[in-house]
Parts: sequence; structure tokens; C-alpha cells
Amino acid sequence: MTLQEKFKDVIEDAITHEQQYDSFEQITEDFAIDFTKWKDDNFHRYRDGRYYASTSSSYFDITKYVGKEKATKYYTLKELMNLYKETL
Repeated sequence: MTLQEKFKDVIEDAITHEQQYDSFEQITEDFAIDFTKWKDDNFHRYRDGRYYASTSSSYFDITKYVGKEKATKYYTLKELMNLYKETL
């Protein structure tokens, strides 16, 4: 379920504003924790702050790696966020 769908469900429920804010906070905390776990399981941080896929990750492209010392595709944190949202 996407973030938008989760928030929509909370808003549509007939609950108080305080309960809505608690629900929003829980949804965003869960998303942040899940994103961090996913990122740490699949990517490594390079010195300049960009990320590249670990060799055990499904995002690792062996065809681009053969004969090279390091991965050829680097991602910004924003790009990783978009990749993660696509997996939801």
C-alpha cells in the first residue's frame, strides 16, 4: 500500500484530529524505518554521498560491473527514495 493510500484511509476514517495525527506520525515513522532497512540491505554509501547497489542486491547489474573495480551506477538519496516507492 502506498503512502498516499495509507493517509487517505486514515483521513476517511471517522476519528478525532488527535488520533489522525498519531496515525500520520506512525505511518511516517514506519515508512522511514522500512526505507532505511531497505536502503541498508541493498546499497552502500560512496565517499561523496552517493549510493551504489551491493553485489547481493537485486538492483546490482553484473553486466555493468564486469572488469571494473567498482559499480558504474550511482544513486542519490532522492533516487533511492523513488526506487523504494516503486517497490511498494
